[in-house]
Amino acid sequence: MAGILAGEERAGTQLYTFCNRYSRVILYRSLGNRDIEDYIHNVYLNVFRFILDGKVKHPEYLRFLVSTVTRREILRVVKLRAKARNLTEEYDDKKDCAPWLSHTFLNECEKRLTVSDRAKLVKNVLKRLTNLQREILLRFYVEEQPWREIADSLGLSHTNFRLRKSRAKERFGVLGKQLMLVPLKNLIRNA
Repeated sequence: MAGILAGEERAGTQLYTFCNRYSRVILYRSLGNRDIEDYIHNVYLNVFRFILDGKVKHPEYLRFLVSTVTRREILRVVKLRAKARNLTEEYDDKKDCAPWLSHTFLNECEKRLTVSDRAKLVKNVLKRLTNLQREILLRFYVEEQPWREIADSLGLSHTNFRLRKSRAKERFGVLGKQLMLVPLKNLIRNA
């Protein structure tokens, strides 16, 4: 913990390894394998903030802190997933005006988007991201550059790059779903 307070990058890496070791199994059992690296990174960042804020006085309490923060992360993700499910259930309740509009229908809509529709959707979402978020996602996923190379060229630490990439990816997903649902919401209102 002293190394983190002193700003040593090696201490940050050790903390990340510690968080990974103690939270991966709990996260996997509760949330599955999807986006598990992002969840572990969120746990790491929260623990890191607690240490920087001076809320952890003794290193022996670190294990308990990681466990508590992991459980909070699980709760946060479960709430997000429930909120997303409730959004689709909101459409299911509108049976009188659009009985065919259900959760499975929304999934089918996403699957049936043509290549040009997907390209338009991706362009619209990318326009709404910040320049840094757009650059990180394009270079990492489209140009398939190594993350270390991108982080070094942008002047970001490796930990900061992983954080920014996961946040950009999350924002991209949220904006994509919102933009995909706009025509469907208008259709319900007009029905």
